[in-house]
Amino acid sequence: MGDKLKKRRQRRQERAQIRAANKGQAPQRQSVNAQAERAEKPTDQRAAFGHWVRGSSGQFQDLACDMVGWLLLSEQITSAEEQAARTWQSLRVRYASELGIKLPRSCLLDVVSGYDEGDGDPETIRRYQALEKAIGPGGMKEVMRVCQDGTPPTNLRRFRGALAVVEKF
Repeated sequence: MGDKLKKRRQRRQERAQIRAANKGQAPQRQSVNAQAERAEKPTDQRAAFGHWVRGSSGQFQDLACDMVGWLLLSEQITSAEEQAARTWQSLRVRYASELGIKLPRSCLLDVVSGYDEGDGDPETIRRYQALEKAIGPGGMKEVMRVCQDGTPPTNLRRFRGALAVVEKF
């Protein structure tokens, strides 16, 4: 018990000495520009994954934030196919929200769930089901694997074929 008290007293004395030495000096602050530059730059851990570029607004953007981005950067799919995959992703989210399907969400997403008095959007449901039928079960499985689950495609040819259908849709 005595050792603990001695250590505590010693730390207090050290802090008091530091405060006395720094008395009269203004605390050093970083400039606003330095803070903003540090805030927009990705951390080292985040920069190790993804492909970061500085956008036109000066902000850093991760071009490979998901599997679709990685496939585009590795030139396994074209930019038109990437846009088709993004179209499918947005349609899938709208379809899932219409049916009340719970998709994985970010812990940072601030969405309040509750009762919706609206009639829904039958056009979204009809469009998604028609697209699902046009793609077929094998292609749909690949598209869901890559675009929703974020895993690499097992059959790239089938995945690209499904994206071609989405492009035309």
